[in-house]
Amino acid sequence: MQFDIMKKTTFSDDNYHTNYIRTEKTLEKAIEKRLFLEKLEDNKQTIYYISINIDNVFDYLRSRDEKPLVLTEEVA
Repeated sequence: MQFDIMKKTTFSDDNYHTNYIRTEKTLEKAIEKRLFLEKLEDNKQTIYYISINIDNVFDYLRSRDEKPLVLTEEVA
């Protein structure tokens, strides 16, 4: 499974630019790299996010042994 790290820079309300940064094999590595990139970034209009192919999402969810988190009360 592949997790792509993307960079989005916003120039105005409806004008932005998205760049592909890199691909990681595990979600943990992708989160680690994204956090590292965010710490290095000084532009407030830039965000980093992790993208995954929708076909891979179902495989990822099925491969986990954990039960899904179900909220029974409202969280403040």
